[in-house]
Amino acid sequence: MKRHAFTLVEVLVVLAILAIVATLLFPVYSSSKNAAGKVVSYSKLKQSHLGLLLYREDNGGDNGHYGKPSLMNLPYDHWVFTDQGQYGVDWKLRSPGGCPPWEAERKVTDFIFSNLTDDSDWATDAILYEELVVVFGDISCNPRKDFLATAPRRTKTSTAVLLSGQIATRTGRGDFSRSGFYSGPSR
Repeated sequence: MKRHAFTLVEVLVVLAILAIVATLLFPVYSSSKNAAGKVVSYSKLKQSHLGLLLYREDNGGDNGHYGKPSLMNLPYDHWVFTDQGQYGVDWKLRSPGGCPPWEAERKVTDFIFSNLTDDSDWATDAILYEELVVVFGDISCNPRKDFLATAPRRTKTSTAVLLSGQIATRTGRGDFSRSGFYSGPSR
């Protein structure tokens, strides 16, 4: 009785076919991973915006201290809203103005920032852009996920939710925490 075995040529053909299929599927996997990351980012930004809307509705118009923007019912104590997980905003939000030295060396993966901070340009941007002012943003979609990716002279991709609820994604150079970054053309 003769045994039937695979020949070396048959094994090599099967391996070549598997290599071709893997080569074709790898870019698809990579792009689907990026798309999934964008969906997570959009979801977090939208949830943050909904939390802000609930805050605005609960607290009337008496809580702002920025002059005209206070008429928009924005949080008076920004850190309470952004850092304590109220209104469904349950992930850590950080100031776009910078991070402490021990965080600068860490990789930036979930970098949802709040523009409702006292050290940001919120006061001037809110008057200038009104409902198109940036409220929350995310820069985690950059290939290099370190804090230096946020430097003004580096080209970066950033996604932000505006006060109106619109989500804007832009690629370019500049200060990603300013509303002007999202109002200009994307490069």
